[in-house]
Amino acid sequence: MYINITVDLSHYRREPLDLRISDRQPVKQLIRTVWRIAGIQSPPREGYWVRVANKSQMIRGFDVLGDKKISDGDKLTVL
Repeated sequence: MYINITVDLSHYRREPLDLRISDRQPVKQLIRTVWRIAGIQSPPREGYWVRVANKSQMIRGFDVLGDKKISDGDKLTVL
């Protein structure tokens, strides 16, 4: 299933991105895709952690989005 999410890149001084992605991909793959789209040169922090702002939840890089109940409208902040 595809979901619409917002990825907050404020820790990297970038504007947020609105994406439509598969919920079957791991967080690490999502972050790699976001890095390519945003053109960020510095590597992401170790562990590829994200915070789900509207659910008060932290997710590791190897976790699959759908398994962690990420759904339409969620805002993920890359740490």
